Amino acid sequence: MPARWKYSVVEWHGRWFRQKGLNSEQLLGLTVRLETLLRCGMTLGSAVDALGRGDESVVGDTCRALSKSLQVGHSFSKSLARLPDSFPSEYYRVVEVGEATGTIDSCLRRLAATLERQNRTMRALKSALVYPTFLLISCAAMVFVILFFVFPMIVKVTADAGVEPPALTRALLFLTSPKMLLLLCLAAIPALGLLAASRHPVAGPHIRRFYEEYTPMGEFHAQTRVLISIRQLALMIECGIPLLKALNYAYLVGQESILVKEAYDQICREVRVGALLGESFSRQAVFPAFLSGMLAVSDELGDTHRSLYRVADLIESNLNDKVGMVTAVLEPILMGCMGVVIGTTMVAAFLPIYNLIQP
Repeated sequence: MPARWKYSVVEWHGRWFRQKGLNSEQLLGLTVRLETLLRCGMTLGSAVDALGRGDESVVGDTCRALSKSLQVGHSFSKSLARLPDSFPSEYYRVVEVGEATGTIDSCLRRLAATLERQNRTMRALKSALVYPTFLLISCAAMVFVILFFVFPMIVKVTADAGVEPPALTRALLFLTSPKMLLLLCLAAIPALGLLAASRHPVAGPHIRRFYEEYTPMGEFHAQTRVLISIRQLALMIECGIPLLKALNYAYLVGQESILVKEAYDQICREVRVGALLGESFSRQAVFPAFLSGMLAVSDELGDTHRSLYRVADLIESNLNDKVGMVTAVLEPILMGCMGVVIGTTMVAAFLPIYNLIQP
């Protein structure tokens, strides 16, 4: 057998579907291990080299790339910046401050704490969606099997016996007909067009702004980006990054939301001309009202990062409460809808058999 044919499925998967960079959990794990080794007295180069030795995963590849960059004379922050798929800009900016002040281990510890909070929030959101998603997939699978496998057999048997299918059965059979599938494909064209328009440089911001202002999912997305950006802003201020630079980095973190992006852009402009941070935040409706009050006090006391951390904790608690409430309401609604859909489909499937056995 030629050598090029000897790749297993796993090897082909590794060659063609290799993960480009670190995900959030891997980044957290690498940060914690690196901070631990530095705190134990290892040098930075030795710690990175030790983490990459013998590890064939994407984490090992990342550590080996960092080690090579350090060996040719790059600083640790520049080495991180050379791997943008693994390390976001706010990550290596914090490390850059740690290099300048000689407190890399302390900065890594703060980064690990912030990443852990963000991952905890995202895990809570994902776990809340697992059960509703499972219900929807189960319901769709059952209906698909009945419509495309059970119905044709029942209709064939009743047609051979000369029994006309009832109206409900004919209506559901129409859903599986080529005409209906064509109509569904045509109905998907406007949705695809709207999705493409949301990425247009002119129409896209207006569509995304409408989505985030007037839909519950869009509002939830904007508040999630607010939470992440405030945590990053607090981390960068705590590590000693100047306020304007920290706001610019928070702007980059929040740019996945058009409302958060525009709000930080306006805040940066106002702070640049001398406005107070609390006053600038108070004029942006996307941020909670209590944020400006806490920042107004912290501007005088000089503990802005503590106020921002506290605000982030409150926003996270509020989001978790909303997710719990929506999940509690959504589950019985989904169960009821599943019962109606599956029950209607089963009745439509067995009505022709009932008519067949009638005298």
